[in-house]
Amino acid sequence: MRLFDYDRVTGLMTDAGIDLILASSKSNVSYLLDYYADPCNASLVLDDGSMYYQSFVGLPSDPDIASFFTPWIGEVGYMTSSNPWVQDRLVYGELLDIPGIKSNELPVSTNPIDCAVKGIKDLNLDLGTIGVEKTRMPLDSYERLSSSLPKVRFVDSTSVLSRLRAVKSDEEIERLRYATLATEKAVRAGYDSVRVGTTEREFTRAIEVSLAEQGLGCGWVHVAFGPKGARDIMPRDTVAQVGEALRVDVGGIYDGYVCDMSRVGVLGNPTAELSIAVEAVREAYECVRAAVRPGARTGDLYSLGAKVLEERGFDLFLSSVGHGVGRDVHEWPYILANGNDYLLDGMVVTVEVEMRQEGLGCINIEDMVLVTQDGSELISTMEPGLYQI
Repeated sequence: MRLFDYDRVTGLMTDAGIDLILASSKSNVSYLLDYYADPCNASLVLDDGSMYYQSFVGLPSDPDIASFFTPWIGEVGYMTSSNPWVQDRLVYGELLDIPGIKSNELPVSTNPIDCAVKGIKDLNLDLGTIGVEKTRMPLDSYERLSSSLPKVRFVDSTSVLSRLRAVKSDEEIERLRYATLATEKAVRAGYDSVRVGTTEREFTRAIEVSLAEQGLGCGWVHVAFGPKGARDIMPRDTVAQVGEALRVDVGGIYDGYVCDMSRVGVLGNPTAELSIAVEAVREAYECVRAAVRPGARTGDLYSLGAKVLEERGFDLFLSSVGHGVGRDVHEWPYILANGNDYLLDGMVVTVEVEMRQEGLGCINIEDMVLVTQDGSELISTMEPGLYQI
Protein backbone atom coordinates (compact mmCIF):
# COMPACT_ATOMS: atom_id res chain seq x y z
CA MET A 1 0.00 0.00 0.00
CA ARG A 2 1.03 3.63 -0.38
CA LEU A 3 1.85 4.94 3.09
CA PHE A 4 2.31 8.62 2.34
CA ASP A 5 0.08 11.56 1.39
CA TYR A 6 0.82 12.45 -2.23
CA ASP A 7 -0.41 16.03 -1.76
CA ARG A 8 2.29 16.46 0.87
CA VAL A 9 4.89 15.02 -1.53
CA THR A 10 3.81 17.49 -4.20
CA GLY A 11 4.08 20.42 -1.80
CA LEU A 12 7.54 19.46 -0.56
CA MET A 13 8.86 18.81 -4.08
CA THR A 14 7.36 22.02 -5.47
CA ASP A 15 8.96 24.03 -2.68
CA ALA A 16 12.31 22.41 -3.51
CA GLY A 17 11.88 22.89 -7.27
CA ILE A 18 12.09 19.13 -7.93
CA ASP A 19 10.20 17.49 -10.82
CA LEU A 20 11.00 13.89 -9.82
CA ILE A 21 12.65 12.15 -6.89
CA LEU A 22 14.86 9.20 -7.78
CA ALA A 23 15.17 7.32 -4.47
CA SER A 24 17.92 4.72 -4.20
CA SER A 25 18.57 3.83 -0.53
CA LYS A 26 16.99 0.75 0.99
CA SER A 27 14.99 2.70 3.57
CA ASN A 28 13.60 5.23 1.09
CA VAL A 29 12.84 2.70 -1.63
CA SER A 30 11.05 0.48 0.90
CA TYR A 31 9.22 3.49 2.36
CA LEU A 32 7.95 4.78 -0.98
CA LEU A 33 6.85 1.32 -2.14
CA ASP A 34 5.99 -0.22 1.25
CA TYR A 35 7.90 -3.19 -0.12
CA TYR A 36 11.32 -4.72 0.08
CA ALA A 37 12.49 -8.24 -0.75
CA ASP A 38 14.70 -9.32 2.15
CA PRO A 39 17.44 -10.90 -0.01
CA CYS A 40 17.81 -7.63 -1.92
CA ASN A 41 19.97 -5.14 -0.09
CA ALA A 42 22.98 -2.96 -0.67
CA SER A 43 25.43 -5.61 0.57
CA LEU A 44 24.24 -8.31 -1.88
CA VAL A 45 26.41 -9.02 -4.88
CA LEU A 46 24.28 -10.31 -7.76
CA ASP A 47 24.59 -13.94 -8.80
CA ASP A 48 26.80 -13.15 -11.77
CA GLY A 49 29.16 -11.05 -9.64
CA SER A 50 28.66 -8.04 -11.89
CA MET A 51 27.50 -5.50 -9.30
CA TYR A 52 25.94 -4.90 -5.91
CA TYR A 53 22.18 -4.94 -5.77
CA GLN A 54 20.59 -1.57 -6.46
CA SER A 55 17.09 -0.37 -7.24
CA PHE A 56 15.35 2.97 -7.79
CA VAL A 57 11.92 4.47 -7.34
CA GLY A 58 11.04 7.42 -9.57
CA LEU A 59 8.38 9.59 -7.93
CA PRO A 60 7.10 12.57 -9.97
CA SER A 61 5.83 15.70 -8.21
CA ASP A 62 2.66 15.43 -10.30
CA PRO A 63 0.49 12.57 -8.89
CA ASP A 64 -1.17 12.17 -12.31
CA ILE A 65 2.15 11.00 -13.78
CA ALA A 66 2.98 7.34 -13.16
CA SER A 67 5.83 6.46 -10.80
CA PHE A 68 8.31 3.75 -11.74
CA PHE A 69 10.39 1.09 -9.96
CA THR A 70 13.55 -0.71 -11.15
CA PRO A 71 13.61 -4.15 -9.46
CA TRP A 72 16.18 -6.86 -10.06
CA ILE A 73 14.86 -9.84 -12.03
CA GLY A 74 15.55 -12.11 -9.04
CA GLU A 75 12.90 -10.38 -6.91
CA VAL A 76 10.05 -10.53 -9.42
CA GLY A 77 8.62 -13.56 -7.63
CA TYR A 78 8.40 -11.61 -4.35
CA MET A 79 6.26 -8.99 -6.05
CA THR A 80 3.65 -11.61 -6.86
CA SER A 81 2.71 -11.65 -3.19
CA SER A 82 3.76 -8.18 -2.07
CA ASN A 83 2.53 -6.33 -5.18
CA PRO A 84 3.81 -2.79 -4.51
CA TRP A 85 1.48 0.00 -5.63
CA VAL A 86 3.89 1.23 -8.34
CA GLN A 87 2.96 -0.77 -11.41
CA ASP A 88 5.48 0.58 -13.93
CA ARG A 89 8.39 -1.81 -13.27
CA LEU A 90 11.54 -1.62 -15.35
CA VAL A 91 13.33 -4.85 -14.53
CA TYR A 92 17.10 -5.28 -14.82
CA GLY A 93 19.32 -8.38 -14.89
CA GLU A 94 19.64 -11.54 -16.94
CA LEU A 95 16.39 -13.39 -17.62
CA LEU A 96 15.95 -16.31 -15.23
CA ASP A 97 14.59 -19.41 -16.95
CA ILE A 98 12.21 -21.44 -14.76
CA PRO A 99 10.82 -24.47 -16.65
CA GLY A 100 7.04 -24.27 -16.97
CA ILE A 101 6.80 -20.62 -15.92
CA LYS A 102 6.59 -17.76 -18.38
CA SER A 103 7.67 -14.49 -16.77
CA ASN A 104 5.46 -11.44 -17.18
CA GLU A 105 8.39 -9.18 -16.26
CA LEU A 106 11.13 -9.14 -18.92
CA PRO A 107 14.43 -7.32 -18.35
CA VAL A 108 14.82 -3.86 -19.86
CA SER A 109 18.59 -3.85 -19.27
CA THR A 110 21.29 -5.61 -17.30
CA ASN A 111 21.92 -2.41 -15.32
CA PRO A 112 19.50 -0.54 -12.99
CA ILE A 113 20.87 2.87 -14.05
CA ASP A 114 19.81 2.21 -17.63
CA CYS A 115 16.33 1.31 -16.37
CA ALA A 116 16.11 4.51 -14.34
CA VAL A 117 17.24 6.55 -17.34
CA LYS A 118 14.55 4.93 -19.49
CA GLY A 119 11.92 5.66 -16.84
CA ILE A 120 12.93 9.33 -16.71
CA LYS A 121 12.96 9.68 -20.51
CA ASP A 122 9.59 7.92 -20.81
CA LEU A 123 8.17 10.63 -18.53
CA ASN A 124 9.79 13.37 -20.66
CA LEU A 125 11.74 14.62 -17.65
CA ASP A 126 15.20 14.42 -19.20
CA LEU A 127 15.27 18.23 -19.22
CA GLY A 128 13.93 18.58 -15.70
CA THR A 129 15.22 18.82 -12.14
CA ILE A 130 15.68 15.45 -10.45
CA GLY A 131 16.31 14.89 -6.77
CA VAL A 132 18.72 12.07 -5.92
CA GLU A 133 20.15 10.84 -2.63
CA LYS A 134 23.59 12.36 -3.08
CA THR A 135 24.78 11.25 0.35
CA ARG A 136 23.79 7.61 -0.22
CA MET A 137 24.07 6.85 -3.94
CA PRO A 138 27.34 5.14 -5.00
CA LEU A 139 29.67 7.47 -6.90
CA ASP A 140 29.86 5.23 -9.98
CA SER A 141 26.04 5.11 -10.14
CA TYR A 142 25.76 8.89 -9.95
CA GLU A 143 28.41 9.36 -12.63
CA ARG A 144 26.68 6.91 -14.99
CA LEU A 145 23.28 8.51 -14.33
CA SER A 146 24.47 12.08 -14.87
CA SER A 147 26.42 11.22 -18.02
CA SER A 148 23.35 9.46 -19.45
CA LEU A 149 21.15 12.50 -18.74
CA PRO A 150 23.44 15.47 -19.50
CA LYS A 151 20.61 18.03 -19.62
CA VAL A 152 19.09 17.07 -16.27
CA ARG A 153 19.73 19.29 -13.25
CA PHE A 154 20.48 16.96 -10.34
CA VAL A 155 19.89 18.18 -6.77
CA ASP A 156 19.94 16.50 -3.36
CA SER A 157 16.52 15.22 -2.24
CA THR A 158 17.62 14.02 1.22
CA SER A 159 15.82 16.81 3.06
CA VAL A 160 12.58 16.36 1.10
CA LEU A 161 12.48 12.63 1.81
CA SER A 162 13.36 13.13 5.48
CA ARG A 163 10.54 15.62 5.96
CA LEU A 164 8.09 13.44 4.09
CA ARG A 165 8.88 10.43 6.27
CA ALA A 166 8.81 12.40 9.52
CA VAL A 167 5.01 12.72 9.59
CA LYS A 168 3.54 9.25 9.92
CA SER A 169 0.31 7.88 8.45
CA ASP A 170 -2.21 5.98 10.57
CA GLU A 171 -0.87 2.67 9.20
CA GLU A 172 2.69 3.57 10.11
CA ILE A 173 1.65 4.55 13.62
CA GLU A 174 -0.13 1.22 14.12
CA ARG A 175 2.98 -0.70 13.04
CA LEU A 176 5.08 1.38 15.43
CA ARG A 177 2.61 0.67 18.25
CA TYR A 178 2.85 -3.06 17.73
CA ALA A 179 6.63 -2.90 17.43
CA THR A 180 6.78 -0.99 20.70
CA LEU A 181 4.49 -3.26 22.71
CA ALA A 182 6.25 -6.38 21.44
CA THR A 183 9.70 -4.92 22.14
CA GLU A 184 8.63 -4.04 25.68
CA LYS A 185 7.48 -7.62 26.18
CA ALA A 186 10.86 -8.85 24.97
CA VAL A 187 12.70 -6.51 27.36
CA ARG A 188 10.63 -7.86 30.26
CA ALA A 189 11.40 -11.42 29.15
CA GLY A 190 15.07 -10.59 29.13
CA TYR A 191 15.05 -9.10 32.61
CA ASP A 192 12.92 -11.92 33.99
CA SER A 193 15.53 -14.42 32.78
CA VAL A 194 18.33 -12.82 34.81
CA ARG A 195 19.86 -14.52 37.83
CA VAL A 196 23.21 -14.02 39.56
CA GLY A 197 25.79 -15.12 37.00
CA THR A 198 23.59 -14.63 33.91
CA THR A 199 25.78 -13.29 31.12
CA GLU A 200 25.01 -10.43 28.79
CA ARG A 201 24.94 -12.88 25.89
CA GLU A 202 22.35 -15.08 27.65
CA PHE A 203 20.25 -12.01 28.42
CA THR A 204 20.47 -10.97 24.76
CA ARG A 205 19.31 -14.39 23.57
CA ALA A 206 16.20 -14.24 25.79
CA ILE A 207 15.25 -10.93 24.19
CA GLU A 208 15.92 -12.16 20.65
CA VAL A 209 13.79 -15.28 21.21
CA SER A 210 10.88 -13.21 22.54
CA LEU A 211 11.04 -10.85 19.55
CA ALA A 212 11.06 -13.79 17.13
CA GLU A 213 8.11 -15.44 18.89
CA GLN A 214 6.10 -12.25 18.38
CA GLY A 215 6.96 -11.97 14.69
CA LEU A 216 9.53 -9.20 15.01
CA GLY A 217 13.00 -8.89 13.59
CA CYS A 218 15.86 -7.86 15.84
CA GLY A 219 17.79 -4.82 14.74
CA TRP A 220 20.14 -4.79 17.75
CA VAL A 221 20.41 -5.54 21.45
CA HIS A 222 22.95 -3.30 23.20
CA VAL A 223 23.69 -4.54 26.71
CA ALA A 224 25.75 -3.12 29.56
CA PHE A 225 25.96 -4.93 32.90
CA GLY A 226 27.60 -2.96 35.68
CA PRO A 227 30.62 -0.63 35.33
CA LYS A 228 31.51 -2.08 31.91
CA GLY A 229 28.66 0.02 30.45
CA ALA A 230 30.60 3.26 30.88
CA ARG A 231 32.69 2.30 27.84
CA ASP A 232 31.14 -0.74 26.09
CA ILE A 233 27.50 -1.61 25.39
CA MET A 234 27.97 -4.69 23.19
CA PRO A 235 26.92 -8.03 24.73
CA ARG A 236 29.90 -9.92 26.17
CA ASP A 237 30.40 -12.57 28.85
CA THR A 238 30.04 -10.01 31.65
CA VAL A 239 27.76 -11.44 34.36
CA ALA A 240 24.91 -9.85 36.30
CA GLN A 241 25.72 -8.83 39.84
CA VAL A 242 23.32 -7.89 42.65
CA GLY A 243 22.73 -4.14 42.94
CA GLU A 244 24.45 -3.15 39.66
CA ALA A 245 22.93 -1.45 36.60
CA LEU A 246 21.65 -3.83 33.91
CA ARG A 247 21.17 -1.49 30.96
CA VAL A 248 19.65 -2.53 27.62
CA ASP A 249 18.78 -0.77 24.36
CA VAL A 250 16.67 -2.80 21.93
CA GLY A 251 15.51 -2.34 18.35
CA GLY A 252 12.51 -4.50 17.50
CA ILE A 253 11.35 -4.35 13.85
CA TYR A 254 7.79 -5.05 12.74
CA ASP A 255 6.72 -4.88 9.08
CA GLY A 256 9.55 -2.49 8.28
CA TYR A 257 9.12 -0.20 11.33
CA VAL A 258 11.47 0.11 14.28
CA CYS A 259 10.91 0.48 18.01
CA ASP A 260 13.89 2.01 19.80
CA MET A 261 13.75 1.76 23.60
CA SER A 262 16.13 1.60 26.57
CA ARG A 263 15.75 0.57 30.18
CA VAL A 264 17.83 -0.09 33.29
CA GLY A 265 17.18 -3.10 35.51
CA VAL A 266 18.69 -4.28 38.78
CA LEU A 267 19.03 -7.67 40.40
CA GLY A 268 17.97 -7.30 44.04
CA ASN A 269 18.26 -3.91 45.69
CA PRO A 270 20.15 -1.14 43.86
CA THR A 271 23.15 0.58 45.36
CA ALA A 272 22.50 4.09 46.62
CA GLU A 273 24.62 5.47 43.79
CA LEU A 274 22.55 3.63 41.17
CA SER A 275 19.26 4.79 42.68
CA ILE A 276 20.36 8.44 42.62
CA ALA A 277 21.59 8.22 39.03
CA VAL A 278 18.45 6.50 37.72
CA GLU A 279 16.17 9.02 39.43
CA ALA A 280 18.16 11.90 37.91
CA VAL A 281 17.89 10.40 34.42
CA ARG A 282 14.22 9.65 34.94
CA GLU A 283 13.46 13.20 36.05
CA ALA A 284 15.20 14.66 33.01
CA TYR A 285 13.39 12.18 30.75
CA GLU A 286 10.00 13.04 32.29
CA CYS A 287 10.58 16.76 31.81
CA VAL A 288 11.50 16.37 28.15
CA ARG A 289 8.64 13.98 27.49
CA ALA A 290 6.10 16.35 29.04
CA ALA A 291 7.32 19.17 26.76
CA VAL A 292 6.84 17.21 23.51
CA ARG A 293 4.07 18.84 21.46
CA PRO A 294 3.51 20.42 18.05
CA GLY A 295 5.64 23.54 17.71
CA ALA A 296 8.19 22.45 20.33
CA ARG A 297 11.68 23.52 19.25
CA THR A 298 14.23 20.71 19.29
CA GLY A 299 16.97 22.87 20.83
CA ASP A 300 14.67 23.85 23.69
CA LEU A 301 13.87 20.20 24.43
CA TYR A 302 17.57 19.39 24.54
CA SER A 303 18.32 22.31 26.85
CA LEU A 304 15.55 21.21 29.20
CA GLY A 305 16.94 17.67 29.55
CA ALA A 306 20.53 18.84 29.93
CA LYS A 307 19.57 21.42 32.56
CA VAL A 308 17.60 18.99 34.73
CA LEU A 309 20.37 16.39 34.64
CA GLU A 310 23.05 18.99 35.38
CA GLU A 311 21.08 20.24 38.38
CA ARG A 312 21.25 16.68 39.74
CA GLY A 313 25.03 16.60 39.35
CA PHE A 314 25.28 14.65 36.09
CA ASP A 315 26.00 15.35 32.41
CA LEU A 316 24.29 14.06 29.29
CA PHE A 317 26.35 11.46 27.46
CA LEU A 318 24.77 12.03 24.04
CA SER A 319 24.51 15.25 22.06
CA SER A 320 20.75 14.71 21.78
CA VAL A 321 17.75 13.78 23.91
CA GLY A 322 15.87 12.01 21.15
CA HIS A 323 15.21 11.67 17.44
CA GLY A 324 12.61 10.68 14.91
CA VAL A 325 12.06 6.99 14.29
CA GLY A 326 10.27 4.95 11.63
CA ARG A 327 11.79 2.81 8.87
CA ASP A 328 15.18 3.80 10.25
CA VAL A 329 16.11 3.99 13.90
CA HIS A 330 17.51 7.51 13.48
CA GLU A 331 15.32 9.81 11.40
CA TRP A 332 14.73 13.54 11.19
CA PRO A 333 14.06 15.50 13.39
CA TYR A 334 17.02 15.21 15.77
CA ILE A 335 16.55 16.74 19.22
CA LEU A 336 19.97 18.37 19.46
CA ALA A 337 21.66 21.19 21.30
CA ASN A 338 20.89 24.42 19.43
CA GLY A 339 18.53 22.52 17.14
CA ASN A 340 16.14 24.79 15.27
CA ASP A 341 13.59 22.27 13.96
CA TYR A 342 10.03 22.13 15.26
CA LEU A 343 7.89 19.10 16.05
CA LEU A 344 4.77 18.48 13.97
CA ASP A 345 1.53 16.62 14.61
CA GLY A 346 1.99 13.01 13.44
CA MET A 347 5.70 12.70 14.12
CA VAL A 348 6.97 9.76 16.16
CA VAL A 349 10.10 10.55 18.15
CA THR A 350 12.06 8.93 20.92
CA VAL A 351 12.74 10.73 24.17
CA GLU A 352 16.15 9.50 25.29
CA VAL A 353 18.24 10.58 28.24
CA GLU A 354 21.55 8.77 28.71
CA MET A 355 24.46 9.22 31.08
CA ARG A 356 27.61 7.19 31.61
CA GLN A 357 29.87 7.19 34.63
CA GLU A 358 33.04 5.28 35.40
CA GLY A 359 32.44 2.76 38.19
CA LEU A 360 28.67 2.87 37.69
CA GLY A 361 28.07 2.12 34.01
CA CYS A 362 25.41 3.28 31.59
CA ILE A 363 22.04 4.67 32.67
CA ASN A 364 19.59 5.17 29.82
CA ILE A 365 15.81 5.64 29.56
CA GLU A 366 14.29 5.85 26.09
CA ASP A 367 10.69 5.64 24.89
CA MET A 368 8.59 6.12 21.76
CA VAL A 369 6.34 9.21 21.74
CA LEU A 370 3.68 10.23 19.21
CA VAL A 371 3.23 13.97 18.65
CA THR A 372 -0.52 14.65 18.60
CA GLN A 373 -2.62 17.66 17.64
CA ASP A 374 -2.91 18.85 21.24
CA GLY A 375 0.27 17.46 22.82
CA SER A 376 1.78 14.00 22.75
CA GLU A 377 1.02 10.36 23.50
CA LEU A 378 3.45 7.95 25.10
CA ILE A 379 3.34 4.83 22.93
CA SER A 380 5.40 2.85 25.43
CA THR A 381 3.66 1.42 28.49
CA MET A 382 6.60 0.07 30.47
CA GLU A 383 7.47 1.87 33.73
CA PRO A 384 10.53 4.05 33.01
CA GLY A 385 12.18 3.53 36.42
CA LEU A 386 14.37 0.67 37.54
CA TYR A 387 13.11 -2.77 36.52
CA GLN A 388 13.63 -4.70 39.74
CA ILE A 389 14.34 -8.42 39.45
